[in-house]
Amino acid sequence: MEVFGPAIIAALANAMVTGAGQEAGRVSVAPLAALLGRMRRGRRADGDDGPPPEPTDDPAEMRRLAEAIVERARDDEEIAALLRRFAREETPERLAVIEPPYASFVNRDEAIAQVRELVAEAPERPRLLLIVGEAGIGKSALAVRLAQELDDLLPGDQLHVDLRGHAPDEALTPSAAATDLLYKLGSYPGTVGPGFAEQRALLQRRLRGNRALVILDNAESPEQVDQLVVGGPGSLFVVTTRHRMPSLVGTYGARVLLLGPLADTHVERLLIEDGRVDPGALAAPEARELVRRCGGHPARVWDVVAQLAHGERLEEIARAGAGGDPWPDPVERRYLALGPAAARLHRLLGQLPPVVQGAGPVAALAGLADEAEAEALLTELAERRLVEVSRPEGPRRYQQTADAHRHAVTLADPDAEAAVERWLARCLATAVEAEVSVMRGRWYVGAVARAQARSEPVHSRKRALDLLLTERAVLVAAVRTAAERERFALVWQLCEAMWGLHLRRGFHEDCLRTHALGIGAALAVGDSRALARTRVQRGFSLMALGQLNAAEADFRAAFAAERDDHPRGRATALESLGLLRLRQRRFADALDLFHEALTFAERAGDPRALALLAHHVGRARYGAGTYPEALRQLDAALAEMRALPTPDRYNEARVLTSLGEARLAAGDRAGARGPLDAALAIMADEEGALIQEAAITELRARCEDDAERRRELWQRARQVHKTTGDIAGEERVQALLRAEGPGGGAGR
Repeated sequence: MEVFGPAIIAALANAMVTGAGQEAGRVSVAPLAALLGRMRRGRRADGDDGPPPEPTDDPAEMRRLAEAIVERARDDEEIAALLRRFAREETPERLAVIEPPYASFVNRDEAIAQVRELVAEAPERPRLLLIVGEAGIGKSALAVRLAQELDDLLPGDQLHVDLRGHAPDEALTPSAAATDLLYKLGSYPGTVGPGFAEQRALLQRRLRGNRALVILDNAESPEQVDQLVVGGPGSLFVVTTRHRMPSLVGTYGARVLLLGPLADTHVERLLIEDGRVDPGALAAPEARELVRRCGGHPARVWDVVAQLAHGERLEEIARAGAGGDPWPDPVERRYLALGPAAARLHRLLGQLPPVVQGAGPVAALAGLADEAEAEALLTELAERRLVEVSRPEGPRRYQQTADAHRHAVTLADPDAEAAVERWLARCLATAVEAEVSVMRGRWYVGAVARAQARSEPVHSRKRALDLLLTERAVLVAAVRTAAERERFALVWQLCEAMWGLHLRRGFHEDCLRTHALGIGAALAVGDSRALARTRVQRGFSLMALGQLNAAEADFRAAFAAERDDHPRGRATALESLGLLRLRQRRFADALDLFHEALTFAERAGDPRALALLAHHVGRARYGAGTYPEALRQLDAALAEMRALPTPDRYNEARVLTSLGEARLAAGDRAGARGPLDAALAIMADEEGALIQEAAITELRARCEDDAERRRELWQRARQVHKTTGDIAGEERVQALLRAEGPGGGAGR
């Protein structure tokens, strides 16, 4: 069930009418209805802050409310997470489904029968299938077809991830692939940890009991696949590759399916179905020779189909290649048949990595003001099989085919340099608009980001993060392209503008790749502030990945790079190093670093930085066990946070949480309740921060004396963990509930 589609609107409206949301074990309707109530109270036109009218049993009214919930979910991650959970409860067997993009599919009956036999064996562990064959032989088409053909045997989720193994600079690491799969399974941002071992364990839990089909497309090496094969008995992992990978056969008992050419009869069928060729025309000697020269290769058949679609006759195509090479260069012929504007775009796309992107960046590359013009040109290229079209969710996206890209890079174009500059500028503008919307209140080094930060956010946080996630591969390609062309200022500015994605979505390995180039670019131009910024950002990703010594080296290098005339940058470097010391539980060292950072923040005159550092000082004192000093410091930090000229309710709630946690640790259970209740109200009702809501609710339960109320809080925490897909959190709280027992003693 698509999370923002009409099916979920109908299902939700029905559940609200019938009361199905109140069934035992269902997350569904009650939290969504409560959220809708808060949403409606916040935007009523008459200014009445009272509760909204109670929903009726009118189906039309319930559908209107359901539509409002789904629309709001596009900008509210809390509601989106609840909708994902509702979708899974409505269709527990399947949340993710692969939609086949291929119009026609022929033969492969024997291969499909072999795979059905493999799946029917239902082993104790997931099965692994390698579909091996040369480029363009139809490996991906068969893998996607299996999602339909095995629907009865594999009723679980259907997942597809392109490992991009044939593009070494863009190949996905196992961690990036696991993260992609987890998001497709509905994992809430923040529950996906940075380490691959943690990601693998979560993926294993999410696929447990789920007879899923997972396609790992375009794998180049066993290392891309190894350790991703997890899940329940009977699941099937399909790997498409050009290599046999014997190590996977030995490790996982993988079945290898060697995919060969199509028979001539099936080539003819494709020409009839896709090319609208009259069957009688295939009896001519030239046509039979053309079929023979296709060699059963689907890519060559589609080349013929593309020519037929543009008015060429079958006899002409057959005569054009007669007596020549076994198969003449199809890309050159298709390129020469393009109109002037499309041919120019083909050449310009060859200046970029073959990355999947939308019409907007392509329009910038071609210097077109209207994206519709770019769409039209891309459609012409797609009809000539020079561009592939994909539409995973939302607007169409395009990628130059491998053969077309190899051809395009050999062609010169007088506008090439200016075109790449336009494309890079568009990528930077897109990244900056999203980054500033995510990291509100943050200071920036890059001129483009500084200018954008002075304006109102362009996107909601959720839309901004979704945009950064969608454009992730494009932005990584832009960093590499700018570095190759020695556009160093663009390199580090792109890096700076991707940090929200790395920090909030956990693509830390991407950060290591991009920021190595960003650090090199800053060194090349001698920009010390840019160098410090990129080192701090990379240091946080290193810290998240557990590489603490390397993170410390980056934080120290950042402080050394900052000159004395930039106290804000020096404060940030010291603050980052102090946060590392907190993680290492070296609280005295952390305290010294935060106090030193405060001296620079005071010189910079940044009240938000001072409030954040005051909070960090309180955390360090609490960690060291000096509770009276910690509590006084946290009270002061709360006052500073509340006095900010621009309210920061999220960080106010974080201070309240620390204050409640410190009071609880100091033995003041009653005193901890007030701050935790206040923090919970902000995180749950205002910020929609589900992960923080779950953590605070667990803390609140620990300081509750009333057994019944304590169990209610544990249940609430368990429910939120369930909503976010945090299976480990759900299991932990479930164990606490069992230990609590009817007497209610364990939670104390």
